[in-house]
Amino acid sequence: MSEHLRVKCNEALKQERKTELQLAAAQTKVKKLRRRCKKLQETSDGDKTETADAFLAFAKNDCLEFCNQVHKTFPREIRDTIYSYITGFEDINIDCDKHGNLEYTGYGYPAWGQELCHDPAYDGTDHWWKPEYVGAAMVCELGESFYRSSCFVFQGDLAALGPFRATDQWNLGFSPVDFVSKVEVKINCQDYKFKITDRRTPTDLSIEPHHSQSSARMLNKKNMRINSPLEKLLVKLESLFGFRAGTKIAIELLSHHPGKFTALEQQEWMSHNVVPVILPVLTRLKATGCRVRILLSVDSRWPSTTFASAWDQICFEAITKEFWEHVGVEQKRITQAELDAEPLDDSDDGTVPAGAWSVVPTSTAWDDAGDMQAWSFNGPS
Repeated sequence: MSEHLRVKCNEALKQERKTELQLAAAQTKVKKLRRRCKKLQETSDGDKTETADAFLAFAKNDCLEFCNQVHKTFPREIRDTIYSYITGFEDINIDCDKHGNLEYTGYGYPAWGQELCHDPAYDGTDHWWKPEYVGAAMVCELGESFYRSSCFVFQGDLAALGPFRATDQWNLGFSPVDFVSKVEVKINCQDYKFKITDRRTPTDLSIEPHHSQSSARMLNKKNMRINSPLEKLLVKLESLFGFRAGTKIAIELLSHHPGKFTALEQQEWMSHNVVPVILPVLTRLKATGCRVRILLSVDSRWPSTTFASAWDQICFEAITKEFWEHVGVEQKRITQAELDAEPLDDSDDGTVPAGAWSVVPTSTAWDDAGDMQAWSFNGPS
């Protein structure tokens, strides 16, 4: 019995040794295969880079030849139509960072030209902004189309206006002011202190003034958030001078008091207290050959419509008449909206009651002395 067990142990040891030798041989092969795989991976990576470089060189050459052919074949008018599909932006916000560098913002997102895929230093720049793909001449024309077709919006201290006109941001070979055709400046009226002026509704329009002199003073004080003197605003507006003749310049006046005052009340306040301050600037801008207009906008929780004066209208009486016509149209629109919102029966079906969407100024909103006294303001009355 013991001899049988001894033999069995010897066989087990032999089998174990045999398996260990096979495992060692397999591990040696695995190491060799791993080294081989590593070399093949390195070779494959190199091949991929070489292939990508080959395709990139082909793309550059093919694209450049195509663009050169387009440039030679089609007149500038046709080329501009082609460029419009690339540079067809609407509003481009311009600002300066804390270091004084220009920031281009498309559709409300921080840019530095990146959102516009226009910054050569940005890896994501589209190929059509690169001379090696489309040629230097086409990049220059694309830049011209970009500045000519876009509306550039400035808000805040307007410090970016001067650098924007003079700075060739992307080395296109020209100053933006040579091609800019549309500029819009936004002014927050609550940042400045405006004097109250008497209002007069045009006699040929059957529209009642929407607030009293005392209530206008209340809104004026409400707008004195920073209490900056008007001189500061006028100094900032001097930055508008320097654009070439024919440039469209719109000054948009903004008011934000959705809780207490209706949209038309705020627009009326701006038309009588702010517009007269801006008009001399518009008159001088028009004299330089620029086209000018005023916009009155309200940041309101209810639907409202921006009032826009006619282009090149610098007569205060004419603008006032246009504004009251705007008021009449808005009153009809709002009345119709209220009628459409009225429920067909008295059942509680969740329909918004009439008047809930109204922005029509009413005398009661301004004549309630108790409500007006509830406001606390700083500054002279």
